[in-house]
Amino acid sequence: MSWVQATLLARGLCRAWGGTCGAALTGTSISQVPRRLPRGLHCSAAAHSSEQSLVPSPPEPRQRPTKALVPFEDLFGQAPGGERDKASFLQTVQKFAEHSVRKRGHIDFIYLALRKMREYGVERDLAVYNQLLNIFPKEVFRPRNIIQRIFVHYPRQQECGIAVLEQMENHGVMPNKETEFLLIQIFGRKSYPMLKLVRLKLWFPRFMNVNPFPVPRDLPQDPVELA
Repeated sequence: MSWVQATLLARGLCRAWGGTCGAALTGTSISQVPRRLPRGLHCSAAAHSSEQSLVPSPPEPRQRPTKALVPFEDLFGQAPGGERDKASFLQTVQKFAEHSVRKRGHIDFIYLALRKMREYGVERDLAVYNQLLNIFPKEVFRPRNIIQRIFVHYPRQQECGIAVLEQMENHGVMPNKETEFLLIQIFGRKSYPMLKLVRLKLWFPRFMNVNPFPVPRDLPQDPVELA
């Protein structure tokens, strides 16, 4: 403690002691005497008051208006007669292509279409998968230099393309030349969807006939034939 702080502390104690002694001489109770705390060099009266605050309260965040999502569910519900088959599914894909010329929201539509394929019975149709890949804009997501090849270029679009190929793999659908041409045109040769396609073409033919007792994909419903 420096001598300046010691002097100020002594003055504060003297003032407090003088106020107490004066109250005792005049007959005033000690509880009615206002307390005066000693203040240091870096203290002020505003620092001891809890009501006053020098820090302003933060402003309330503005609520942004929520944007309405594109009703892709309505596109799948507009089938004539309520039929759910390959023709109505391809018609829905064509409606989306006509609805959005710039293919805005194509990733959400492709994910929704992948979930709806089982309802329409087209989860094992290669032509439908090629139509879904054809929704992607062409020559946009291809890497232009080595930096874009090292870092995943347009990762969300590449993940969507891999999701299409993974669903093909789960249902045993073998990609063809058209699938490869579409992936090269969309993502380029040095991309993760193209790597997934190469792996499918490598392992699918090897494991296709590995079972010596093959079971038909669609089992008959007749119990006699099933036995």
